[in-house]
Amino acid sequence: MHHDYHYGLETELFWRGIEDGWETVSLSLWRLLCEDAEIIMDVGAHEGLYSLTSSAISSSKVYAFEPLPSAFNSLAKNVELNLFPVECLQLALSNYDGDGEFFTNGDDH
Repeated sequence: MHHDYHYGLETELFWRGIEDGWETVSLSLWRLLCEDAEIIMDVGAHEGLYSLTSSAISSSKVYAFEPLPSAFNSLAKNVELNLFPVECLQLALSNYDGDGEFFTNGDDH
């Protein structure tokens, strides 16, 4: 996988692989859950680690939701770099229909 990285997680994944880096347990579980899934929804996708992993290991339809503009831009670029058929949506998901406030700490994610 190729990535547009700003953080250690993507660099760690690139150099150490999916089974020997950060989030090892989470990614192992994610991979098992993706095996038989027809549709995968990565909610709060950030830069797309789980969306990219899903597309790399399955033929499932993958939707990635990320509301934060800077993270969404990295997500979209990562999907484009890998030529994966992930549908990226700049949306926040919630348990109610309507508008809400979204708070960040002001850092560029």
